[in-house]
Amino acid sequence: MRYTTLAIRLLSVAVFAAVLSGIHALHSVRAEDAIPDYGPDWRVCRNLSLDPTTRLEACNRLLEEGKLPPKYLSWTYNNRGTAWQDMEHLKEAFRDFEKAIEIDPTNGPPYYNRGWLEHRAGADAKAIGDIETAIQLKPNDASLRCQLGEILEGMDRLDDAAANYEAGLNITPNDICLRGKHAAVLDRLEHFNEAIADYAKMIELDPSFTGGWVGRAQDYIVLGAYGAAIRDASAALQLQPDDIGALSVRAEALFDDKQYDKSRADCDRVLAAQSDDVSCGDYELRGLLLHGHFQEAAGKASELAGVHNILYFHVASAVAEYGLGSYEQAVRDFKLAVDADPDDPYRVLLAYLADRHLGHDDKARLTELAARNDIWPTPLLRFAVGRLSKAEVLAAADVPDAELRNERLAEANFYLGELAALDGHADTAAEFYKASAAIAEIRLSPRRHLAPYKDHNDFEISLARAALRGSGL
Repeated sequence: MRYTTLAIRLLSVAVFAAVLSGIHALHSVRAEDAIPDYGPDWRVCRNLSLDPTTRLEACNRLLEEGKLPPKYLSWTYNNRGTAWQDMEHLKEAFRDFEKAIEIDPTNGPPYYNRGWLEHRAGADAKAIGDIETAIQLKPNDASLRCQLGEILEGMDRLDDAAANYEAGLNITPNDICLRGKHAAVLDRLEHFNEAIADYAKMIELDPSFTGGWVGRAQDYIVLGAYGAAIRDASAALQLQPDDIGALSVRAEALFDDKQYDKSRADCDRVLAAQSDDVSCGDYELRGLLLHGHFQEAAGKASELAGVHNILYFHVASAVAEYGLGSYEQAVRDFKLAVDADPDDPYRVLLAYLADRHLGHDDKARLTELAARNDIWPTPLLRFAVGRLSKAEVLAAADVPDAELRNERLAEANFYLGELAALDGHADTAAEFYKASAAIAEIRLSPRRHLAPYKDHNDFEISLARAALRGSGL
C-alpha cells in the first residue's frame, strides 16, 4: 500500500461513535417497541442510561419473581447480561446471553452480544456466526453490519468486509455508519474513486458530519487533487474550527500543493494541541529542507527526534547537517542510523558520502550490501563500488511507473552528481545536480517517508539544490 490514510483513522472514530448507539439499542429492549409494562423493575432493567448495578438488581428481582412470559424472560436475561458486561463480569454476561438464546432462539440481541464477547475473546469464527444469526433475525439493523464488518476488517478479510457493508447498504442505503465503514475499507483496498463516492453520499446525508469531508479530502490528496482536498478540509474546519484531524489533512494537502507556509501554519495549530503529532512535524521539516533552510531543519529534526525517537528524524537531521557542510556531525548521525539498521542502503550510502567529504573512502559496507540484490537503490551502491556504469544506474531508475521513475531519477542524479563532485568532476556533477533539482518533489503522502527505504527524493532534491547554490549555478 502506498500510503497510510489518516482519514481511515479519523473516520473510524466518528463511525464508532455512531455505531455505539446501535450497540446500545441491541443490548436492551428498544424503547420504541410496543411492549407491556411489567412495573418499575422492568423499566429499570431495560434502561441503559442507568448505572449497571441498579439495572442488575432490577433484572434480578424480575427473574426471581418468575412471572414473565418466555419472550420477555429472554429479553430480561439479555438485559442482565448487558449489565454484567458493563461491569466487566464477562463470564456471567456470557451465561445470561446463552440463557436468553435458549429461552427464545428468535431473539436477535443476545446473539449479537454473545458474538461480541466471543470477538473480545479472540474466537472470531464463532463471533461471526453469532452476528450473522443476529443479522438474519434483524436484517434492517445496520449497526449489526457495521460490527460484523469491523471484525472482518480486523481479520484482514477486506473484500468480505466490503461485501458485508454493500449488503447492508442495499437494505439501508442512507445509513451513515455503513456508508462510512464502506468508504474506509475501500480506502484500505485503494479503491479511492469509489471511496470518494461514498464520502460524497455521506456529505449529502449529513453535511455537518466532518468525517465525510475529511475522508474525501484525504482521498483527493492521494489522487493528486490538492485544491479539492484543501476545500474539503476547509469545509470540515468551518464546522469544527479546532478539529485536529481536519487541520492535519489540510496541512498535508497544502504541503503537497507546495503552499509550505500555509501548511506550517496549520501544523503549528495541530502541534499546539497535539505536540507528539508525527505527520505535521514531517511536513514542517521537509518544507524547511526543500527551501534550503538547513539550520532550521536541523533544529526541527533534532527536536522531533527527541520527542518521537524515530530514526527517520535522526536521518533527516543528518541530511540537514550534510546540507550545511557539517560533515563530521553528519557522519556521526548517519553512522548511528546505520548501526540501528545496517541493511538500509540509503543510510549506508549517505554515511559513505559524508565520510568521503572528510577524506575517507571506506567502501566495505557498500560492497557488502551491493552484492545482496538488485532492488532499488542497490544500483546506486553498485555504481559507487564500480560495478555499474552511470548509464546502467539511470536505466535501472527508468521504470514504467511515472511517479516511481521520478523518485528514482531524483535520487540517482543527486548521488551520481555527488560522487562525480567528490572525484573532482565539477562540471559533470553540476549536470547531474541540475537534473535532480529539475524533478518536482514527489507528492505522494508524506507519511510514506516514515517507512524504511521509501521516498528519499525530497532529501536528494534538497541536497542537489544546495549543491547548485554552493557552486553558484
